[in-house]
Amino acid sequence: MASRLSHLLTKFDQRMKLRRRMMERLGVQPSAEQAPQVHAELKASLLACGSCQNTDVCEAWLDDHDTAEPLFCAARPALQTMAVKLQA
Repeated sequence: MASRLSHLLTKFDQRMKLRRRMMERLGVQPSAEQAPQVHAELKASLLACGSCQNTDVCEAWLDDHDTAEPLFCAARPALQTMAVKLQA
């Protein structure tokens, strides 16, 4: 049981690190003051990244691409909406 939990926590940590990298790459980094404005999008991205089945693709994309859109990313719509809201 403990090893299963450890495995799940490790996978979750990996996914959240990728999420942070993706947000940074896309220029989506809300401040504490902006967070309430994009709460729904933050939640959607947490859920999408937390259950991601494309972590290998995501990591490779983050390592190799600078400007192309991450079309594989389930969190992309939330991140795009967040970017628009933060620019307004």
